[in-house]
Amino acid sequence: MKSNKSVIKSREGFTLIELIAVIIILAILLIIAIPAVSAYLDNSKYNTYISTAKEIIGGARNMVNKGDLEVFDLDTTYYIPSSCIDTEGGKVSPFGEFDPAYVVVNYDENGFSYYWMSADTEGFGFSTPTLIDELTIDKMEDGLKASDIKTNRSVGTRSYSYIFNKTCTG
Repeated sequence: MKSNKSVIKSREGFTLIELIAVIIILAILLIIAIPAVSAYLDNSKYNTYISTAKEIIGGARNMVNKGDLEVFDLDTTYYIPSSCIDTEGGKVSPFGEFDPAYVVVNYDENGFSYYWMSADTEGFGFSTPTLIDELTIDKMEDGLKASDIKTNRSVGTRSYSYIFNKTCTG
């Protein structure tokens, strides 16, 4: 049979030193985990931005292939606003609304070339037309304004640029 003294001793809690050690270990884990989780979330947003852009480009490609848009002049760069392109998913940047965003299309004897150009309300995007294959996180810009997106320039050797209105009609 146990004595009362051993029962009382077994009910004692953690010592102050043990509690402080646990708190220090938890603090170290948080210091390590918070930046890693934050970086992961930021990368997810950037990747979502690029995926959304590629989805909108795919919608523009479908419109061109169906003949909904006439983009066959060899000497013209066409700017198609993202607002008039149908997509399965949303057309919103993970940072804010696109303001503005364009699919840029060139046509030549080899077919169509598709580019993306955008800024969102938080200032992220691509200020110059960027080929779909070159849309990467490292090419994204920060601090953009809507005025940085200039649709009056031609891509490549073209002489003209043409901007479809928001309903994608001429």
